[in-house]
Amino acid sequence: MRPVGAALVVVCLLLPARAWAVYWCGGVADSCKCGADNPYPCCENGGGKSGNCTWGAWHMACCNWGVGLPPPWQDAKKWAGNYAAHPDYEVLPYPVVNSIGCRVSSTYGHVAYVTGVGDGKVWVHEQGCCSGCWNGFQDSVDGAGYYDGGYIVRKGQVWVCDPGQVDSAGCGNCGTKHRTCGGNGQWEGWGGCEGQGPCAPGQANTQKCGDCGAQTATCNGSCQWDPFGDCAGPDPGNGNLSCDSGEPGVCAEGRLRCAAGWVTCLALNEPTGEQCDGLDNDCNGKVDDGNPQVIGATPPEFAAAFYDGSYPAAIREGEMAAGWVEFRNVGTQTWKQGSIWLKAAGGSQAAVEMDVPGVWPAWDTPAVLLSTVPPGDIGRLEFVLRPRNTVGHDLLCRLYLVAPDGVPLACPTPDIEMHIQVLAPPLTADAGPLAPDVLPADGGVSPDDGEPAQAPGGGCSTTTFPASTGPLSLLILLVALFVARAAAGRVRVGGN
Repeated sequence: MRPVGAALVVVCLLLPARAWAVYWCGGVADSCKCGADNPYPCCENGGGKSGNCTWGAWHMACCNWGVGLPPPWQDAKKWAGNYAAHPDYEVLPYPVVNSIGCRVSSTYGHVAYVTGVGDGKVWVHEQGCCSGCWNGFQDSVDGAGYYDGGYIVRKGQVWVCDPGQVDSAGCGNCGTKHRTCGGNGQWEGWGGCEGQGPCAPGQANTQKCGDCGAQTATCNGSCQWDPFGDCAGPDPGNGNLSCDSGEPGVCAEGRLRCAAGWVTCLALNEPTGEQCDGLDNDCNGKVDDGNPQVIGATPPEFAAAFYDGSYPAAIREGEMAAGWVEFRNVGTQTWKQGSIWLKAAGGSQAAVEMDVPGVWPAWDTPAVLLSTVPPGDIGRLEFVLRPRNTVGHDLLCRLYLVAPDGVPLACPTPDIEMHIQVLAPPLTADAGPLAPDVLPADGGVSPDDGEPAQAPGGGCSTTTFPASTGPLSLLILLVALFVARAAAGRVRVGGN
């Protein structure tokens, strides 16, 4: 800081007291040529001393800038604001050489001509107007912040760039603009914005797709559109509109959905393992196929579970023997008397090798239900067997239940497969009548309203086995004959 007395304050103002001629102050003559005379007074500081900061600053600008500064603003603290508003000058917030520093925080302010800058300090050449102040010009060093009003320069006076230097800056949508430093050390105007992208970062573009969807693309940080996202949209009717999916079984019920942008009927249920419930759970177009053993939450109307049964293990050709089967009604409907038929699998009458004309209700129907069976109860069906023309073969026959509508029961176990050995005819010509205890009970129902539909494939067929000879074979035949006549040699299978 400049050396001043403790009670002295540096002021720059026009004093009405003695003032020196404006062409001379502090031993310095106003001799520089700048087209004007110095308009500021010179103060008498006492003791033959004189000076004035405004006179000194004007004088330095005249000698170094070659211009006479605008009309006087008497207080030094007014210089910064007035020159900032002047079209030919500007006030910088930082010090540069050959500028005029302005202090505005004191009562009258202070101005000084800057001769050097460095390390946060400024070197100035200045005059002062104060009692006991120094005479004429002095050189001092201040902190750059001392001149809190800024630093006055002529516009274009300070070189801010090197001539020919090129500056670049971002613009628009990731574009670039350029400017060049002119010969006067000042930046010329910016050129046009080049290389812009089609969008601004974060910008979104949404378009319709399909008949119910929309998709959005987002502008990335390089100002380029990312690919459109998936096509999606709200489900019609908030997803509550029913429709037919076109799939079989439980998969038929659907809901209208906006799938990939298109209104589509999607199945409400996915295929599951088949259950015994009268439904097509696996959606393959077949109900209760594969004899599902698990009863569903709602059983089908007609379903049967094998409970018990008995049939002969061996029969002589031409002889008759009795058999029976029992099934539990596990459906929801009552089995009415005569409504459930026991059928022998086969596609033609020739395939049934054990029917008994006049005894069976039909050539492929060994028995019909003789009593009503509510759900949960057990129904019994009795039948008579007589193999024909099958000596030396094993008789394989599947018996199955048929519902009133002629459709075979599908689950869980509505059938039985019998394996019967057919023996040679008895030794005597008279095979004897069928024992009364193996005949069907009275009250059998005759199918005079038509026969149920036949089950496809399979049937009662035979497989060959070697005929037996010798004493042992004779003994076997005699035992088998006794069993057949007495109905005591049945094979019993099934439940308790």
